[in-house]
Amino acid sequence: MRSLLTLSLALMLAMPAAAQKGDGDDKDAIFENAKAFVAAFHDGTTEVIHPDGGPPNKARYTIVHVKKGGKWLLSSVRDADFAPPTNYGHLKGLEWAIGDWADEAGKGDVARVSFAWAREQNFIVSNFHSAFKSITVGGGAQWIGFDPSAKKVRSWTFDFSGAFGEGVWANEGKTWTVKTTATLRDGLKAAATNVLTVIDADTFTLEVKDRTLDGKEMPDVKPIRMKRRK
Repeated sequence: MRSLLTLSLALMLAMPAAAQKGDGDDKDAIFENAKAFVAAFHDGTTEVIHPDGGPPNKARYTIVHVKKGGKWLLSSVRDADFAPPTNYGHLKGLEWAIGDWADEAGKGDVARVSFAWAREQNFIVSNFHSAFKSITVGGGAQWIGFDPSAKKVRSWTFDFSGAFGEGVWANEGKTWTVKTTATLRDGLKAAATNVLTVIDADTFTLEVKDRTLDGKEMPDVKPIRMKRRK
């Protein structure tokens, strides 16, 4: 399949790399020395679409042209496996959370939460719910990602009740602090600070403090100790 990708590149080379159009990842560079020798480098991606409707094959490529005697000549074409962009580097500090967790107490109301990587590791997806005597009484989903404009980790939460909210995450050592705001189903505004502290590979605590509801102070939630489910 790589030979097909290289062939598709060769079909693009009728004009100099510096004049070619590519996708947003394409990059050009031209270098000239004292002897008027010019080299043009073009980096980009190519895609082979199969007539049978199968998934396309992508590859990265680098094309090198040289200008000799006033003419652009192909010097080399190199291709490599395509690696889709990922925010893993920004989110790897939360990799410890990947897996399933449950309230250590295990009595009365039981809290459960799971964390898993989304495709290409651009997000961490969390599903949470609380149950009383095996009956689910609440829950929802949360997506955690990296905001490139603010250069911060952020989350977006959707509760089964119809409430929704977002949070800004900050890390210091083994502690993650999440400043959250939410809109409840009835339109009331809520805010809180969630503090996740890693105890060991299989234990973390969750504390909810600085709670307000429409500007009125609410009592803190005592720390909940979560254990990894194996």
